Amino acid sequence: MKILTGKEVAESLQEELKNKIAENNIHPTLCVLKFGNNKSDESYLKGIMNTFNKIGINVSLIEIENNNLSNYELWSLIEDKVNNNKDVDGCIILNSDNLYLQEKVNMYISNLKDVDLSSNINYLKKLINKNYKDEALPCTAEAVIKLLDYYNINVDGANVTIIGRSQRVGAPLFIELTSRN
Repeated sequence: MKILTGKEVAESLQEELKNKIAENNIHPTLCVLKFGNNKSDESYLKGIMNTFNKIGINVSLIEIENNNLSNYELWSLIEDKVNNNKDVDGCIILNSDNLYLQEKVNMYISNLKDVDLSSNINYLKKLINKNYKDEALPCTAEAVIKLLDYYNINVDGANVTIIGRSQRVGAPLFIELTSRN
């Protein structure tokens, strides 16, 4: 059995991205929508900010403490701060404990700015067309695929067990792995 470590893979990918950003003289900005005070999100957010700033990607944080926004207030906020903001190239959403709110955000976020397949449109396109946005998978699912590729692990014809079927990890990973067969 071989233990796969992500540190070497992450460093390689970060260097590659840093070089691409420098070569193309671009200054991308990722918007992070953070709802509520979920403590587990703090560590994830800190990692995003540190890593992205190191490679030349600006991070814009929008913290939404009020989980009682009306549909219109939530839609307006996302339209103004993300969808229609020309300075924002992509957006990632840190899960809300409020499932109703999370579903609304998934409906309102533009599929053009969604980098984690959170928008309902992107998710459905991925389900229907396995080759949709070949390079785009939710972050954790993408990390698993990058690990497999980095270590040249061929899953063609293999029996693979995926624990969980979430919209952001299990289901997209299932789709990606089966499309490789």
